[in-house]
Amino acid sequence: MTSSIHSLLTLKEISSKACPETSLRRWAKEGILVGAFKLGRKWVIKVEDWNKFVDSQCNTEEGFILPSDIKGVEDPFNKGALDE
Repeated sequence: MTSSIHSLLTLKEISSKACPETSLRRWAKEGILVGAFKLGRKWVIKVEDWNKFVDSQCNTEEGFILPSDIKGVEDPFNKGALDE
């Protein structure tokens, strides 16, 4: 039998002023924060999955997720963008 131990981070541990826990939780629920899952009552993510997510955000043109990147979310800075 193969045993593996994964390093898990809670959303609280990875949150910051630039990326608050509420945003991380919403992204986890919406499937944007790929790899995040509920363990008991807390959202957690493997260190490897968090690093992949951060790397993917650094590789975007803007360097972060824009509201317009999320299907069905209106960009407050570009009102009416979904109407086009």
